[in-house]
Amino acid sequence: MILSKRNILVGAILLSLAGSTSLCAKKIEPPKKEIIVASYGTSYNKTRTITIGGIESAIKEVFADYRVERVFTAEMFIKRLMNKELVKVMNINEALEKALKEGIEEVVIQPTFVLPGNELKEFFNEAKKYEKKFKKMIIATPLINSEEDMKKVADVFIERAEEFNDNQTAICIMGHGNDSDSNKMYKEMEAYLHSIGKTNFFVGTVHEASSTDTIISELEKRGGYKNVVLIPMMITAGEHIISDMAGDGDESWKTIFTKAGYNVTCVFEGMGQWYSIQRMFVFKTLEAISLDE
Repeated sequence: MILSKRNILVGAILLSLAGSTSLCAKKIEPPKKEIIVASYGTSYNKTRTITIGGIESAIKEVFADYRVERVFTAEMFIKRLMNKELVKVMNINEALEKALKEGIEEVVIQPTFVLPGNELKEFFNEAKKYEKKFKKMIIATPLINSEEDMKKVADVFIERAEEFNDNQTAICIMGHGNDSDSNKMYKEMEAYLHSIGKTNFFVGTVHEASSTDTIISELEKRGGYKNVVLIPMMITAGEHIISDMAGDGDESWKTIFTKAGYNVTCVFEGMGQWYSIQRMFVFKTLEAISLDE
């Protein structure tokens, strides 16, 4: 029998709830299964708690029989947190060594990356060096790994931008961008949004300096827009959002759109704090485990 993702999720939640009601009746055994939630990282405490922490909490809620560990892929954030706050975050090698030492038999690696870029590929290659040391290692996919994923994320942005829904406001989504083939997804998302009638939505990236010029050119061509809302397509609300999107420097998106004559509103939110995105990562983990069985 083939189970739908919805049925798998409901079943997992029921099992976790059933397990929680019997804790007093039996001895609690340490879990032999672990989910490593791998994030790029951030040194901003508030956004780290509600974005990365929010995703981890959503996963913990469903997978009660798994231990959940945090990993950062960016060594600069690992070092920065240790040096400034004495907060220890493991890299993937440290996490897998710890798992082996503590008797973990099955490990699931869930990245919180938006796209499957080159950096994520390198991270997975590093993790797979340990694959034969565990009874089972399962690699889950990032947030957008298919056209279906892209459409789901686009729908989340439509819902988030509903409060700005008028005939004079352009919704400009700012992604990070990368050098891999997956970078084309940004324009594919914009094309999808336009195809379903959301022609006031535009998608660009920090990686491509010409993004803002392209969007402004399109806004001028169409005419009628007075306002621009900038929404980041990034998991955390870190330096890119604070400086590249909403900073006062000449190259920030806010400055560029303001100089072009638009009233600019910045949304200081990382996608990781949105419930719908947290649920998508839960489904990603569920899907990876169910496909492996």
